[in-house]
Amino acid sequence: MSNDLFQKLSQQIADARTDLLERISDLQNAIAELRDNVMTSFHAGERIERARKELGRGAAADKAEPSPALAEQMIIMQQQIRDLNSRLAKLERKG
Repeated sequence: MSNDLFQKLSQQIADARTDLLERISDLQNAIAELRDNVMTSFHAGERIERARKELGRGAAADKAEPSPALAEQMIIMQQQIRDLNSRLAKLERKG
């Protein structure tokens, strides 16, 4: 009887450990995604500000750089691609 109880308890501990490790992994992935989003937004802001300054000086027309609106759209698309890549990687790890 005590042997069965010990085996059940051991199995429950192993299951709890597995669940906890999965949750930790999910949290680490969420933190990494958040960090990537913050860095992307930070760099996007820098690029947009630089483009606006160049537009103000007239340099953007000489260099044929994209407009700030186009630059913002490109940044949004880049972020969407990163998000999709991270989701795909998460699915592949679970798969």
